[in-house]
Amino acid sequence: MALKKKYLSPQNEEMVRLVFSGMNATDAYRKTHPLCKTDKSARSSSSEIMRSKLAQDLMKKLRKEAEKNAIITRNKRMEILSQQIEQAAEEKDRSGLVKVIDTLNKMDGAYEPEKLQVEGTMTIATIMDILQARGCRPATH
Repeated sequence: MALKKKYLSPQNEEMVRLVFSGMNATDAYRKTHPLCKTDKSARSSSSEIMRSKLAQDLMKKLRKEAEKNAIITRNKRMEILSQQIEQAAEEKDRSGLVKVIDTLNKMDGAYEPEKLQVEGTMTIATIMDILQARGCRPATH
């Protein structure tokens, strides 16, 4: 009975990272395993590694890290807006100052939600068009 590995070798981990970054699996295998002589061997070995649970788990981990790093946190956005407020105040840019403060207030929930009063008959599509024209986006669930 074959023993299952508990970790990827450093070469195989680097190969998975190269594949994650966009490199072809066979090319990544050749780069990380320079003693590999044939294309057939590189294709077969890279395929076996990439199908392994360890490689798939590493790919998932790398995707989560990339997603986490791609999203600016609420606090970071508020910090950036606060810096823009200071800059607009220093430059005496009243319209810019008001706009940034307004954005920060909306983000902070300082305003009452806008109410849309509908009279008569309207289709949902018409209501969505009105909301979109006002710059509102539909909530996603």
